[in-house]
Amino acid sequence: MTKKETIDISENNGILSCTVDIPPRNYQFPRTLIYKTENIVELLTKQGYKLEQILEETMVHNKSTKNNPRKGTWRFKLEETKKAPSKARTKKPSTKTTKE
Repeated sequence: MTKKETIDISENNGILSCTVDIPPRNYQFPRTLIYKTENIVELLTKQGYKLEQILEETMVHNKSTKNNPRKGTWRFKLEETKKAPSKARTKKPSTKTTKE
């Protein structure tokens, strides 16, 4: 069984974190994988996240080089969602007639 890349997305107080962990390239996993910031931004926007600013970025790959970063974390500031003002609830005038 070959290990596949792991992508973990979490959100906390308007900050979105995306951590990617990829297996080393070898005979069991021969594909070359490279994740850059633009790939992560595209992935997150397809999932419906609205990103405002990049706070932390990196690049991960599974090429067989010295100091190859196979795990990395990206952090983004999310756009604040503006809620539509809610209408004030008002009481309807009563149509009940009272006996006097």
